[in-house]
Amino acid sequence: GLAHVGVLKVLEREGIHIDYIGGTSMGGLVGGLYAAGYSPDQLDEICNELDWSKLLSDEEERRDLPLQEKLNYDSYMLSLPMIGYKPGLPKGLKEGQLIVNVLNKLTWEVNDIKNFKDLPTPFFCVATNLETGDTVLLENGDLSMALRATMSIPSVFAPVVYNGKTVVDGMIVNNFPVDIMLTQGIDYVIGVDVGSELYKSDEIESVLDILDQISSFHQIKRYKDNIFLTDMYIKPDLTNIGVMSFGDINEIIKRGEDAAMASIKEIRQLAKDLGGKKKNTRLVKLNMSDTIFISRMEVSGLERVAYSMVVGRLDINLPGVNSVSSINAAIDRLYSSNFFKFINYKLIKVEEGYVLKINVEENSNSFFYVGGRYDTDLGASLLLDIELINKVFPGSRLDFNLKVGSNPSGGIRYIIDRGHNVGFGANIHYNSNSIKVYSLDFNSIDRSYFMSFSSMDMFLFSNYSNSNSFILGATLEYMNISTVVSPIPVNIDGIPYFNLFAEYLLDSYDNKYYPTKGNVFRIRPTFISEVNSPSVFYVNTEVSTVINFNDRFTLLPSAFLGVSWGGLTNTAYFYMLGGAGNNKFYNMRSFVGMPITASYSNNLLYSRVDLRYQLLPKHYIVLKANAALESDIFEKLFFESMFSYGGGIAYSLNSLIGPIELGVNVSNRLYTPKLFLSLGFYF
Repeated sequence: GLAHVGVLKVLEREGIHIDYIGGTSMGGLVGGLYAAGYSPDQLDEICNELDWSKLLSDEEERRDLPLQEKLNYDSYMLSLPMIGYKPGLPKGLKEGQLIVNVLNKLTWEVNDIKNFKDLPTPFFCVATNLETGDTVLLENGDLSMALRATMSIPSVFAPVVYNGKTVVDGMIVNNFPVDIMLTQGIDYVIGVDVGSELYKSDEIESVLDILDQISSFHQIKRYKDNIFLTDMYIKPDLTNIGVMSFGDINEIIKRGEDAAMASIKEIRQLAKDLGGKKKNTRLVKLNMSDTIFISRMEVSGLERVAYSMVVGRLDINLPGVNSVSSINAAIDRLYSSNFFKFINYKLIKVEEGYVLKINVEENSNSFFYVGGRYDTDLGASLLLDIELINKVFPGSRLDFNLKVGSNPSGGIRYIIDRGHNVGFGANIHYNSNSIKVYSLDFNSIDRSYFMSFSSMDMFLFSNYSNSNSFILGATLEYMNISTVVSPIPVNIDGIPYFNLFAEYLLDSYDNKYYPTKGNVFRIRPTFISEVNSPSVFYVNTEVSTVINFNDRFTLLPSAFLGVSWGGLTNTAYFYMLGGAGNNKFYNMRSFVGMPITASYSNNLLYSRVDLRYQLLPKHYIVLKANAALESDIFEKLFFESMFSYGGGIAYSLNSLIGPIELGVNVSNRLYTPKLFLSLGFYF
């Protein structure tokens, strides 16, 4: 559909004044933005700046998630809404939230125009009534929602309720609405056709091709009739460009220009007949850097979510000066809280500035998540998770999770999210791990134990932003250790620990597994007390960042320092080192080149550097190097400690089921190279 931009470029360049514009689906989107006042050159720039794959996938960015949600983001292979007490299927794959948000940003200066005939260029677009199958003419109301409705592809986007009617993409009934244009009193119609005839069976290669074919059955005769109603017919050659192809925007737009140039004689004759009229002065500025004064905010649709949570998540100046871009980003943050199914906003001009009107549809669904993974460190694991949203108190999440595998775990987590204000959380959790003690050459296991913790946390937290959080809390834990294999059995049942902790966390990574920008910094001091034993004080600090050399080479340095003072005979919280995967159990750190739980200490300094090379999209080669200092006595950590180093090379694929990695690793403590295989998201 972006080929329309190329045609508009030629028409405007040749002095054609467009009196009325209309379209369906992507044609409606391009036509609506042109009608709002954007020039073809501006549309070209907009099309190239937008991330179409992201917009059409409707996936929130990791950076917009609350920090508490980032911890579990990208941990699941499957996410389904709960209908009653059973997992169900969504009505449509995507709500189109990101598209609407972008459209609101692009059309805010004309959103007070409710009759589309009053836009800088009169406009209409077409949708399909989902209940009756009738044509729905969208020519008044909310412009951004009209544009969202006309491109609501069934089974890809959820239907839209527009002016009281439930509608989907207009291509089902009229993909080339020349007949509707003629009812507007137009004398001369230029038709730009980016549609296609019905596919041959060997041309259908994807689900979208099937949907496109099915949607064409009903309107194919009308489509062919409308071709003959045009006064000038322009048909861009879109060979090898699919329905949802946005890989080469410039090529698509150029094909539109080429098609218009093929009719240049007709275009120039028309311009001559019209006297070479020029396009009216455009209304909208492309950069959208304008700042406006928001005098107040009105939020409608709130039932279970607190107004204070909305204000906290938005974090804008109220009242005060804000940029349109910052408002748009604030809406993205609010949506990413997962408390809302859909959010729409408008900026309404008033005497003292603008009123920010936000309409929300709360997320009444709970969700069922499934995660699965395998690696050579721990074998296969399965994660089941049920998240209940707004079911207990407004603005709350109640989460039940169960992990099945060699290291089973489970828990219940409850959080009241108040945005940037202080929130409350509680957590009941069970965690376990197999502890292996190896021979010096790591060729055999001398002893093996099973350790588990049952804990209850209560904490307060404040998210200064989506990347910064401060947590203060207390934990009551019970530790159990049982012997699996050992010449001297060790069995400890129910040792209670009372812990006080604080934590500051910064996480601005754009991707959990393949970051291209951002930083991570975490510091967590913990005071641990046990009845009739000395108290222990631990401080864990870690930092990591991303350094891009170019589009293909990325350096990923990281470091960790864990130190302790006090009852050093207490080994319940020692630092464990080993394993090539990112499997974590309390103070466990992975170490390339050593088996999992290979080494233990009360103090640890660890550093790692990965050099990642992007071989192809989603395909990577990674060189890894790490080193560590270990000591049971803090004062000896830097001078009389155990020094380990190792490295490896791996191939990694960013797949739909999570990262797939195959590598080989070696270290100064395990000279024999070992293969490592990992499938799926970590959890």
